[in-house]
Amino acid sequence: MNKDLKKIKKLYGEEMMHLCRELFPTILETDGLLLSILLSRFYPTHFLAIDIKKKSVVEEFKNYIYSMVPQKKTVLTVTDKTPFELLAECGYTLYECHTEDEIRAFLPYYSFGEELCTFHGGRLKTRYVFFAVKENASKIKREDFPVPSRQDAYGTSVISIQFSRGPINTLMIANRYNHIVENADSTFSNNLENIIAGLTDSFERHYHFNISQNPVGSNEFIDTILNYVMADNGIYYRCNIKKNNVYYCEGNILIENGRVIGDYSSQKERYIIMDYFILDLKDKTITMYDDHIHDSFIDSIYGVGTISNIQVKKGQDHRTIVIEYENNKTVEITIDDHNSIIGYRNDYVEEIGPYFLKDNIDLQFISLPQVKTIGNCFLQQNNRIQSLDLPNVEDVHDYFLCYCQLRNIFLPKVKHIGSYFMAYDYMAETVNLPEVEKIGSYFISYGENVREVLVPNIVNIGNAFLYHNYSLPEIKMPHVQSIGMGFLANNPFFEDCLDFDDFIKKCR
Repeated sequence: MNKDLKKIKKLYGEEMMHLCRELFPTILETDGLLLSILLSRFYPTHFLAIDIKKKSVVEEFKNYIYSMVPQKKTVLTVTDKTPFELLAECGYTLYECHTEDEIRAFLPYYSFGEELCTFHGGRLKTRYVFFAVKENASKIKREDFPVPSRQDAYGTSVISIQFSRGPINTLMIANRYNHIVENADSTFSNNLENIIAGLTDSFERHYHFNISQNPVGSNEFIDTILNYVMADNGIYYRCNIKKNNVYYCEGNILIENGRVIGDYSSQKERYIIMDYFILDLKDKTITMYDDHIHDSFIDSIYGVGTISNIQVKKGQDHRTIVIEYENNKTVEITIDDHNSIIGYRNDYVEEIGPYFLKDNIDLQFISLPQVKTIGNCFLQQNNRIQSLDLPNVEDVHDYFLCYCQLRNIFLPKVKHIGSYFMAYDYMAETVNLPEVEKIGSYFISYGENVREVLVPNIVNIGNAFLYHNYSLPEIKMPHVQSIGMGFLANNPFFEDCLDFDDFIKKCR
């Protein structure tokens, strides 16, 4: 493996190593160049390639990196000949592949274990694929080259010339050795002129390719799509949460007003920054860098007792932080590989204050079995919650799980619910609140897919109850006494109800 790729794998992960080998074989020709470009622009993270692929910005990333490669002045030969004619002059027969079967027809030229990834299928979706075969290729034997070299007669007797699809047609020339030799994807230094003069111009004229190795790159996709933030040192960092103009980034890094604050990144064994909370494993504390943030998450932890110890247990793709107290109680916080909080279990706290994890978007499960009261804006921005354990909650204030995407909810003892309960939850389907007596305004408004609501003891309902719902066929409310404006507005099953009396008749 190329030594630069080894370093990239260590710093940026295996996904990035594979992506770089695919996208930048030409840059890898120059020792240290690709690694220096990456380090000058991206703080090491094993999620960069994953984010790039997930957001479908591979082409933008490729152009961005190539645009930072020092320009080389080259004079290209102009010709009227086709690529087929030029390659024939130097002993090659050129084939253009239009189907997967045409690509696999060249598989017999490759020794076992040295087959190109191109033969695995799907390459034509992203590249134009050609093969050039020497007239005597079948007579050149692999065993005659015990010490293979990229440019030897065997390696170059069959080459695959590939151009990426898109406005910039980046070139890759692969030989018969595949990855057995270093930089096999950069045969002839990925320069068609090294095969025969005029071949670059010929491909560009005949196929209307734009074979530029230095396209103009834009960093707009990094800021807007990948959600990375650039510090004043010119380096991008992977951002988990932005709050009050402070960026909380992967790797215990805080960026405020463009300045990287290194108090925590240099002591990763002591500190864990999860969301916007700072866990100090040495002093056994959890605090916030920004005193202006209001979040009752910390209160729920200190409300259990005096912390005596904190342990961190590693899982396959997460870590569990176990907080131990002098009274032998424990609380568990689960964080993912980015240090975002994805789980919380607290078996002792009875009251949750306002703004609890309000800006967390990654929490997947939470268990608060003793909680009876929940303040405003509980998990207001979260859209990944899957498991919610609140068996004893009785009072829920405003903006509870607003904007969440929870399909089903069951709160067996809740009696009073504030406004905007699960508002804008487009995924909600079933709601079971057997003891609820009072509901505020905008209850699951825009919950268009809710098809079952169980509220047998409801007495008072605020405005815009299930506003913009189209799926609920019926609802039974035998004890209801008041219903606000906009009750089930836009619901086709209740469009014949013109006033309060009509609704009461239909719901009873």
